[in-house]
Amino acid sequence: MKFKELKVWEESKNLVKKIYTLTENFPKEEQYEMVRSLRRAATSIPSNIAKGAAGISDEEMIYYLGMARKNQADLESQFHIARELEFITEKEYEDILGALDDCQRMTYGFLRYFRNKNKEEEADKDVKKPKAIKSKAA
Repeated sequence: MKFKELKVWEESKNLVKKIYTLTENFPKEEQYEMVRSLRRAATSIPSNIAKGAAGISDEEMIYYLGMARKNQADLESQFHIARELEFITEKEYEDILGALDDCQRMTYGFLRYFRNKNKEEEADKDVKKPKAIKSKAA
């Protein structure tokens, strides 16, 4: 699977660009603290999606999508703090959280797809097992 063809990766990459633009206006004293942390968390999202897509199993994809979701939660938390500290306006806050929410929904949908796919494959394996093996496993 090529990560560059994934809509969720593209959406995540667009979110990174928005965050870089938004954080340019943060106070100078926050350039090495909050700005750096926000940008690192943001860039980790498409990076984790790309790692998952480059993996050799669905389990790897599930793992890296989970990591991307954790980075999204980190971003959301930090933007709540940035708003309370008045580093961003209410409109900027709503806009970035809207973009982040879209990204989170896409990531979760993709994650759910892989989890369901794995459950179906496991169910198919159980159906194909001889009855003697099924009863021992149960």
